[in-house]
Amino acid sequence: MKEKRKEKRKKERENEKEEKENGERKREGKCWKVKVGRVKRILAECNSKNCPVHGNLRTRGMVFEGRVVSAKSKNTAVIEVSRLHKVRKYERLEKRRSRIHIHVPPCMQVKEGEVVKAAECRKISKTKSHVLIK
Repeated sequence: MKEKRKEKRKKERENEKEEKENGERKREGKCWKVKVGRVKRILAECNSKNCPVHGNLRTRGMVFEGRVVSAKSKNTAVIEVSRLHKVRKYERLEKRRSRIHIHVPPCMQVKEGEVVKAAECRKISKTKSHVLIK
């Protein structure tokens, strides 16, 4: 049993080293931080504190991929995230979707119909707790 645990821990450490080298995840203190990759549409340097690239906004938790439904507001977009839900009683899958309000920093642009990635962050306003990363 001890040998199996040692092997398992060794594999986990190797995976963590590979992830650090690839820049996928960073460890800061006790929690993992999702590293924001290169953003496609960077217009210029922005002075916004709520920007994951140029500002101090940290992402955490879930990363969603969805289609932009509405981009009419100034710094907000609405994305629709589709997922499959299993109904155990009937042993079937059903489609479900939810709409998430995301913050769009001034250095990025989105259009309706685009597929984007959004990461969870602290509350930015009453309805926004996610930020656009790609």
